[in-house]
Amino acid sequence: MIKSEKNPEILNQFIDKLIVDGKSENTIKCYTEWILTFIQYTKSIKYKPNTKKTIKELDVTTIKNSMLKSIDIDDIEKYKLYLTEEGNNGNSINRKLGSLKTFFDFLKQKKIVAANILNEVDKVKQSEKVREPLTKDEVELLLSTIKNGDNRHKERDLVLFLLYIELGTREFELTGLRLDQIKNNQYVIIEGKGDKERKIFMSEMCIEALEGYLAWRNEFLTAHNMESIYLFPSQQSDHLSKSRVFKMLKDYAEKAGLDADKVSPHILRHTCATLKHEAGADIREIKDYLGHCSLSTTIRYIGVSDETRKTTANRVKLNF
Repeated sequence: MIKSEKNPEILNQFIDKLIVDGKSENTIKCYTEWILTFIQYTKSIKYKPNTKKTIKELDVTTIKNSMLKSIDIDDIEKYKLYLTEEGNNGNSINRKLGSLKTFFDFLKQKKIVAANILNEVDKVKQSEKVREPLTKDEVELLLSTIKNGDNRHKERDLVLFLLYIELGTREFELTGLRLDQIKNNQYVIIEGKGDKERKIFMSEMCIEALEGYLAWRNEFLTAHNMESIYLFPSQQSDHLSKSRVFKMLKDYAEKAGLDADKVSPHILRHTCATLKHEAGADIREIKDYLGHCSLSTTIRYIGVSDETRKTTANRVKLNF
């Protein structure tokens, strides 16, 4: 499950604590991923291993408590910069710092560290800049680039990003989607934050693409002698990782001639909300679609395209 032989023992102990505390499975997955990455990053700057492996490929199964004790505020500030360079926004960085704060509370309880240094670390200021969603033309260009490309996994990738745009899911909701969440090839039961479920119907185009992908998926599993309960299985882990999907999207955006720096799975969620709003969907309907708790959050997700602005500018006719 979440505990792994590839995790440091102290991380597996922390996972046990989260389970006892009644944290949701998704929270535990996120905390595990984020803290593991932090430990790998810390090893990379503390010991500077002579290897061509990426930070996330570093083996940290044998890290010692002395390394954790040596972490100071400067190391945390460097980690914040690393997260920024990896494309994390302020909100994402603050969530990851929050997981570290919980982890260091645990380390303090275990008497591995004397104090929780995260209490002295400032949060990242969150930008109020509006995230620009993709336009309908840009979405069609992106999907067309995937569909007509030569990637051997294009059947999977087309459905993956089509579902992102159509369902407006969070990253963990889609990458961890199981086959049993797809009902009658008509709608999907999304398991969101706080274990809340929501029912989302798919368009006929999406259903057709999904049916084609499922046939491809069966061939893929057979060819690699695999079994999987997930819609998007992976040879490296149970299912496609968020980091892998992020890189895939950036690559496809570049091939489509889009500004890859402005495209991310989260932007596709904004795009879903915006396209549905421009198609006439009520904001309350979009709120339920995205799984938001408040309308104010949904409003921030809805952008306005230049075409809509032009239409609005000409909506009022004055005669004089």
